[in-house]
Amino acid sequence: MKKLKHCHFQICYNEYPFLVEKLPFLYKNFDQIIFYDLCVTKKPYLNSSDGSLEFLENFPDPDKKIIILKEKNIDEIRKDIGISVAGKKQMFVKGSEIVKDDIDVFWCTDADEFFTQEAFDTVDDFFSTNQTHNSFDFPHYVFFKDLEHIFCGKDLSQDTMTLGWGRIARHKKGNIYGHCTISSQYPPLKTENNLRYFHFAYVGEPRVKYKLTYLPNKKDFFEKCWNADLKKIPEDIVYGYDIGMHPNKDVKKGIKKIKSELPEYINKDRLMKNLNKE
Repeated sequence: MKKLKHCHFQICYNEYPFLVEKLPFLYKNFDQIIFYDLCVTKKPYLNSSDGSLEFLENFPDPDKKIIILKEKNIDEIRKDIGISVAGKKQMFVKGSEIVKDDIDVFWCTDADEFFTQEAFDTVDDFFSTNQTHNSFDFPHYVFFKDLEHIFCGKDLSQDTMTLGWGRIARHKKGNIYGHCTISSQYPPLKTENNLRYFHFAYVGEPRVKYKLTYLPNKKDFFEKCWNADLKKIPEDIVYGYDIGMHPNKDVKKGIKKIKSELPEYINKDRLMKNLNKE
């Protein structure tokens, strides 16, 4: 079976801890890797200040796979595709425009979303043999505070979250990918429930505090949820469902200990050390 060509696109800002773990894996598997480094949640727009850009620019690239975008003046780029803030939509449009014509599969996972070699191979096999679906997705394990606890529902089996949009699409020349609208733009969607994203959305206190400056959150999140002593939480229970451990007051979730193994290429000690640096 012919191996397809894959492109990975990622918008990022101050994501050094994740880039260190993820980029070697991406480089091994992808034929084109595009980063747009820019903070667009407030003006003036800023490039990363945590070493992310330097890491990307100095990463060995003998096969010339990596493209780094960092232009701050994006006002002239269209912003009518995708959802969320205008800047993120514009970054996706710009990234889409430079995907190579011979790419078969487009991915756009966030910096804090990881997946296994098995997941990559499954996607490659699927698009190699299936001609009816144009986008692909699988559920997320969403992590809380460390690499051992994930959000869950009322019982232990309700331990994944589906974000409502795909991260992967069959690529065709001229495709423009919207921020968080891939599955609606390119239906039908195939959802594979046997795979998982490992999504470290709320790991690393400095990062979480920054995210909560622009995301909806409950005012007592740190006192009631974040400061819980997770070491005292027993196995095989859902902790904190009644108070709601998710920072968004409208998302009712507890937490549980994860039993699945993380992708083997992640250095867990290094990741946690980097995420907890002030």
